[in-house]
Amino acid sequence: MRSVLRLSFSLAKTNFKLRNEGSYLGILWYILSPLLLFLILLFVKQEAFSVKNIPYYPIYLLSGLLLFNLFTQIIGSSIVAISSNAGFIKSIKIPMEALVVSKAIQFLFSHVFEIFLLGLCMFYIGLPLVGLLLYVPVLILFILFLLGLSFIVSTIGVYISDLNNVWTVFSQLLFFVTPIFYVPQMGNLIYQVNEYNPLYFYMRLAREVLIGGQGVSFNNFIFAGLSSFVVLFAGIFIFAKNKYRFAEHL
Repeated sequence: MRSVLRLSFSLAKTNFKLRNEGSYLGILWYILSPLLLFLILLFVKQEAFSVKNIPYYPIYLLSGLLLFNLFTQIIGSSIVAISSNAGFIKSIKIPMEALVVSKAIQFLFSHVFEIFLLGLCMFYIGLPLVGLLLYVPVLILFILFLLGLSFIVSTIGVYISDLNNVWTVFSQLLFFVTPIFYVPQMGNLIYQVNEYNPLYFYMRLAREVLIGGQGVSFNNFIFAGLSSFVVLFAGIFIFAKNKYRFAEHL
């Protein structure tokens, strides 16, 4: 386990450095991309809709965007984590779990810069920064949940080559279905769909601590913890059962 984490961290650090190598703005791209989308959606929302019913709307919007980006980046890259490294896997004996875990660590690195942006926004509008400390345990549970999903989709991606194309379409649909820049009205179809959307559940927890600043309720935190670990262990189990057959399908 320790060797997997060590290799995962090394791969994540290398990919993090290489992602914007030669770019003039370098790591600033990690902040500029969500920032530009945040400003566009904030402008459109204020011009086209009323936001009086959403307290501290900039934080509501930005936190939703950052968690959605983290979700789509980790899952999207995990789909091809194994299938895109066929030559590497066949030529070198390495713990294949590291190829998946490194994706989560890589994008967690970039999320640290995004949290800094979130903190600046909270400071500007007068929200207590203690919410960022309360956000950490929510983020940890969310990462564990994403790791479990990553193991599952990376396994499926070995057998179904079109999964990446399906994910591209599905993630675009998910962006509008998930209440990132709006609040779903109780009883309507969007609200009912999001009752079964785990991504929205973690968004609600994050917004609760960032905007409310009082932490998550005990029951919600326990449910989030159980959900995260169930998905994580399910993902590890599925990956472990299939990893010895990966080379045959690559």
